[in-house]
Amino acid sequence: MGKKIAIATMTLDSKGDASLMRQSMEELSRRGYHAYIADGGSSEKFRADLQKMGHSIEIVNGGLAAQHRNAILRACASSPVILYTEPDKYDYIKQGLEESIDSFSNSDA
Repeated sequence: MGKKIAIATMTLDSKGDASLMRQSMEELSRRGYHAYIADGGSSEKFRADLQKMGHSIEIVNGGLAAQHRNAILRACASSPVILYTEPDKYDYIKQGLEESIDSFSNSDA
């Protein structure tokens, strides 16, 4: 199911959550999901690590609203169904993501 849903998110490794963000993105990749990431200016190494996982990352200036918009629009262009999540929500990605997707898939939405 992962290939039918695009994930939109944003990152910035300077907030001290780089390890948690990396874990979350690894988990998405492991589950077969592709993330469209709008990055606020992380290190080149951090961005390269996320790209190696198979995710698309783009540097976006202009603040949080611009990052949200960029990630969502790029995800929408690739899939009819997107899910937005914050990149540091590792527990949700690991334990609640599939339940959320199943719930949505079984609804009339």
